[in-house]
Amino acid sequence: MPLAAFDLDGTVLRGQSGALWAWHLAGRRLVPARTALRVAALLVRYRRGAPLDYDRLAAELLASFEGRPTAAFEALIDPFVEDRLLPTVRREARATMARLRAGGCHVVLASAALAPLVARLARRLPADGWIATELAPPVNGAFAGRLNGPVRHGAAKLDALAAYADARFSAWHLEHAFTDHESDLALLEAARRPTAVNPSPGLKRIARERRWPIAPWR
Repeated sequence: MPLAAFDLDGTVLRGQSGALWAWHLAGRRLVPARTALRVAALLVRYRRGAPLDYDRLAAELLASFEGRPTAAFEALIDPFVEDRLLPTVRREARATMARLRAGGCHVVLASAALAPLVARLARRLPADGWIATELAPPVNGAFAGRLNGPVRHGAAKLDALAAYADARFSAWHLEHAFTDHESDLALLEAARRPTAVNPSPGLKRIARERRWPIAPWR
């Protein structure tokens, strides 16, 4: 089975879901505005090539929910996906996913973002499945406020994709990979047809050296 993997932030989406989520929470006074500003600044520097501590970032965005009923967290997600994420989906991303899916590829959203967000977004796109950073299960019906396993970033994203495919197909290969950042180099190198989408400076240099296609999605 040929797979097509699409990174989410900066690739399928215009912008970063983490920053949008932080502002969404700040607008409801669930995190301080300074937290949203800090998250946004971290993601801007990351886009420009600075390293990013994904575990610390996730902790910043989850800590305010620790001990609260899980329903309080879940109630925020659907309106966030509908009102803040879906309007940022790139037209070219949606069209490419639909085209590859119609051509026989199994389309997967492959993201370091939180699983509840990615799962809901995948159901609204021409995608067959998703991998994302998992949340720890509730404790006595309350939100744990922490992650379950590694952030799906870098090589961990490729490992998660392989585990996902192994569980579903007796034989598969990664035909396409689309991403905007050099942190996904392992994913791109594993694909038969890698594509750099609106690449960061680091990925643009690598794509030119290796003669990978560069896609200017709007």
